[in-house]
Amino acid sequence: MSKKKLSKKEKKIIDKKGKELSLKNMYFNRYLIVRYTVALFFFINLYWLLSLLLTKSFMAILPCMLILLLILVIFEHAKLYSNHTNKLPRTKLYFKIQLFFNIVLIILSWTNLFVKIFPILKTTSKARLLVSVVLLIGIIVSYLIIIKLNIIEKNKDKQFERVKKYEKIVRK
Repeated sequence: MSKKKLSKKEKKIIDKKGKELSLKNMYFNRYLIVRYTVALFFFINLYWLLSLLLTKSFMAILPCMLILLLILVIFEHAKLYSNHTNKLPRTKLYFKIQLFFNIVLIILSWTNLFVKIFPILKTTSKARLLVSVVLLIGIIVSYLIIIKLNIIEKNKDKQFERVKKYEKIVRK
């Protein structure tokens, strides 16, 4: 098999395309922690939905609504790769809704609805406290992601500075 040597022009074109792809990936990776958090909440809500479906609880509508919203968020992130933007309104809305849900669920976990919302857990103060702590962590994570989205929206994130420096090199 003979190897064809690339001309300098072809090498330059390939190098430029590689740099453009790297730049595109850098812009996309500004949202890396947000995407991982979306995946985390997707699976948490999915497991919660499954536990409610297995116990035939009508409360399954709650995680189902959150999962449907998450699917819209996932599509927004998929679109982000080809059309970079620093505003993700669906993602921000989702995390605000998740934050609100978690606050309401903490309150409800100390009522008689606990058994309907979390049917696979025993109705003990330890279980209620555990659920409250997990929900509180969810509130903190949602709040931090909202802050991260606001920082990215204003182009104040550290990754944006790196992207701009690299972009100057690529666009020469």
